[in-house]
Amino acid sequence: MGDLTDADKKIVALSAVIGAVKTDPGPFLDRSTLFSEKGLYRQALEDAKSALRLEPKHVPALIAAGRAALKLKRFEESYKFLNEGLTLDSKNEKIVESLRLLQDEIVSDYDERAQGIPEKTYKAVELCSQDVYPGDDELYKHEVEILLKKYTIDIADIVKPADVPLSKRKEAASFGVMAYNARSDGRLEEALQCCHVALGKDPGNYRLLHMRAMVFDDLEEPAHALKNLVMIPKPFRFVEAWKLGGKLLQKLKLPVMSEFWLRKATEMVPEADRRKDLEAAMLFQQVRVDRIYGPLTYEFPVKVKFTDYGRAVVATESLKPEENAFDDTPVVIGQLISCIQQPACGHCGNSMVTVQQFFGPTFDSLPEDLQTFAIGHWPDVRGVTCSGCQRERYCSENCRHEAWYRYHRVMCPFVNPAAGDLYELIENRGQGRDEKGKWSDLWVCQYSPIVLAKIWAMIASEAKRLMEERGITEPDTEIWARAKMPFRKFISYGSMSAAQKMPEIFKLMQRIFEACDGTLSYKISEAEFEARYYQATCNLQAFAASVTPKTAFMDNLVKTGDIRALRLLRFLEENDRSAGVSFAGMFPLHACLNHACDNNVYVMDGFVNGKPAVHVRVRRHIRPGDELFTTYIDTAMPRKLRRAWLCKSFNFWCNCRRCQFEGDDSSTCTECKKAASGDRNFPGCSRCRKAWYCSTACQKKAWARGHRDICSLEHTAVQMGVSATGS
Repeated sequence: MGDLTDADKKIVALSAVIGAVKTDPGPFLDRSTLFSEKGLYRQALEDAKSALRLEPKHVPALIAAGRAALKLKRFEESYKFLNEGLTLDSKNEKIVESLRLLQDEIVSDYDERAQGIPEKTYKAVELCSQDVYPGDDELYKHEVEILLKKYTIDIADIVKPADVPLSKRKEAASFGVMAYNARSDGRLEEALQCCHVALGKDPGNYRLLHMRAMVFDDLEEPAHALKNLVMIPKPFRFVEAWKLGGKLLQKLKLPVMSEFWLRKATEMVPEADRRKDLEAAMLFQQVRVDRIYGPLTYEFPVKVKFTDYGRAVVATESLKPEENAFDDTPVVIGQLISCIQQPACGHCGNSMVTVQQFFGPTFDSLPEDLQTFAIGHWPDVRGVTCSGCQRERYCSENCRHEAWYRYHRVMCPFVNPAAGDLYELIENRGQGRDEKGKWSDLWVCQYSPIVLAKIWAMIASEAKRLMEERGITEPDTEIWARAKMPFRKFISYGSMSAAQKMPEIFKLMQRIFEACDGTLSYKISEAEFEARYYQATCNLQAFAASVTPKTAFMDNLVKTGDIRALRLLRFLEENDRSAGVSFAGMFPLHACLNHACDNNVYVMDGFVNGKPAVHVRVRRHIRPGDELFTTYIDTAMPRKLRRAWLCKSFNFWCNCRRCQFEGDDSSTCTECKKAASGDRNFPGCSRCRKAWYCSTACQKKAWARGHRDICSLEHTAVQMGVSATGS
């Protein structure tokens, strides 16, 4: 130890103490402090978390964790620890100072990296593909049959161009003008009769056929309207005809044909006008959204709508506070790195925490009869493991079977040795040797890289299933397209290169899937890595099973008449721990929720069909047609910090009602943006104290435009002593 510094020697000594005595948070906290002094903030954070696992309400440990997370630029995690500490000790100067440093750091980081980002950096419709889905050719034929049999529309029944005397064409044009005027005035029956007469004189006039189709559409007769458009030969159909046909086919619930017509309309828009004329493209995406999400919202009072900002969830009925808007189950899940040591089902997310783990160090101090009693009434959480690798644990045989065929069979280390490196990385909480051999953070996200691996494994496993079904040894383009279908529900948007930020992870995923189980190769290109990484990052939601072993344990205690239950309750109160395990999941319907700092819904843990899921609950009254908004961050933060955080993490400026009608400080008028002169500050709203005005006129204008609603929400929240998040 001759080369060790005093700090190194202390770390070695503390490590020995920790190895011998694992029940005292003190040594962990002391070592965390030493790690911070040496600039080893990742290790400092892990030690602070270890102290918190032993004593969840240990304020110095919360401060240490918050400061270490801040140094690692894990701003949201830092805020969580410091805010929890402030709740326990509201006058702690170290916490107040740390929170101030956090705010300065994130705003400074935002000023440096995101100042040039405009209010809206993208057109959502331009990020969306109009690719034909696998199997759409067969569905198209089926819809053609429906048109013929149900609506007597034959797509081959066209009107060919014909020679019509000029006099007849003039008469037809005259009646066409009359039809146009009558339709404009709302005299639809008269307009229809004029169209009939006009087409009787000039049956090959495709503009008149389009006019009659519009009138039939106004009369809510989509089948008759479509019949007129079908009569126009494809080479002669103009943009408006294709567009209207797409709308009509959507009304007739024929989405594949509707997409075909709207795709044609989009293609016919001149290249120079495509960024301006987005109507056909927007209509196409709405049809596609209905196809994808219609089955998911069938039982709920909501639907998914495509807007300028992308997908959005809107109410179809009036929703009351605390009513369930919808439930959602995850497509893929992964345990959070921070609780990776806690046992849970890797497939569904059910907690498998044992009674000894739940009580922690207290269990050994319990009288022997209480230990036996507790073990006897704790639910059976032994579960099963993967018979091959023994590294994945499941709560039931059913979960093991589902996991194997959905994804694990192509990433089980027993059949795919490269995957063993992934599990080792996860066990080390994202740390490993980089290209230079240095031990460092290879994975820099709070969620586990198992999420990314499972996405590719699910795609590969489905491709393998389709190959087996068809009796072939190589997947074709259609098979890959079908296998990737479930993940079309999730957007993927990011501005930084994930492959460059985490090169070792990129190469690891390439190694795992280049051979899979020896029968299939899935090439992970840099573009594929970026797309799936941002799919996960943009869409993951933290959740945990709402029913845990502790829940079942408490139910068992209530049912027993044994006096030992009462004795055990005292120890439960002294050791108020959770038996839950936190996961991150990709929920298809939940992923369509947009953010607002005055969110009208909130997400809570729940169960659907016996498995952990989420429920989206209503915060305040929502009218039919209103959009449902959740929150991506803790909205108790000041406006500038909220917007900086959202800009940094999600690449957008929030312009919700709160951000519109709250200000940053008293030096600028919240309404007209006028700057105060000299040392003068503008007076603020006396109720919410989050808006400042240069004049009474500006205050009244803002009040009328919407500050009244925001101010009332904030004022009520303050009076009730609750956070504006409503969670």
